[in-house]
Amino acid sequence: MSEFIPETKTSIWMNGEIVSWDDAKIHVMAIASVSCAIAVFEGIKAFPTKDDLCVFRLPEHTKRLFNSAKMYGMKIPYSEDEVSNAVVETLKTNDIHEECYIRPAVYPGSADIRIKKMVGKTPHLAIIVRPWPEISRKDLTLDESARRVFVPSWRRISSDVMVLKSKCVANYANAFLAHIEAKQRGLDGAIMLDNQGFVCEGPGETVFIVKDKQLLTTPIYSPILASITRETIIEYLSEDMGYQAVERLIERSELYTADEIFNCGTGTDVIPIVEVDGITVGDGKTGPITKQLAEYYREVVTGKVSNYQRWLTPVY
Repeated sequence: MSEFIPETKTSIWMNGEIVSWDDAKIHVMAIASVSCAIAVFEGIKAFPTKDDLCVFRLPEHTKRLFNSAKMYGMKIPYSEDEVSNAVVETLKTNDIHEECYIRPAVYPGSADIRIKKMVGKTPHLAIIVRPWPEISRKDLTLDESARRVFVPSWRRISSDVMVLKSKCVANYANAFLAHIEAKQRGLDGAIMLDNQGFVCEGPGETVFIVKDKQLLTTPIYSPILASITRETIIEYLSEDMGYQAVERLIERSELYTADEIFNCGTGTDVIPIVEVDGITVGDGKTGPITKQLAEYYREVVTGKVSNYQRWLTPVY
């Protein structure tokens, strides 16, 4: 049986204690039950700045983690400040100074296979940090990292079926099905539609299209995650750059005639899409607005834009 052995075995914060990678374990019954399916999590990034490592929009991510848990009736046994401080502590303990990904996870951890026995239980909390180069190559240019995607047969689940504003593990089974189809077709990703046929989001990222210098994206009331990167672009960065961001329903056909398309998210930052369903987007290269936005976003997260240094939580 193969086992994932990372290049760097980082220490992990579990229920108030720092433990080694090898000692960070849960009972097999917690996996055999449905408790893993109702786990909630966050994806957070930290970036090197001129003042050393800083976490981008940590309070906002922590708030969303608490909201995700609340929607599933889980009360995290720590305050938001305590969890944010635990993130910083975990990074310090691992002496990380390079770009890294942070994954807090809240899970029932119950050894009981009956769903009703998990309701109201005090959940567990773990915080994992991983150096970003071990997860994704960062030496690629935008054109080299550009995605060829398609519209999968699987539709995005609707918000009357699951709580889609919660980053719940169960929601990502839907995304996993889209990834399976993409891999079978030799593609890089997918753009999922909602149950009415409108553009929704990627399996794990927001989708924007650029048309006539407007940034168009799905409205927040649609079955999408309330992405923090999405909000950063809509409410702040697009205005700084002189572009109007518009939230409206987007038809599938608009993907084929867009000037540019890009994904955004904590893990991806801003990444271009150059093909949808075999149809070339624009000239098949990173569009000028996508390029400008990707570069500006990078300046913001690395502390080079003074107006947004308030979003950076220093680690050291």
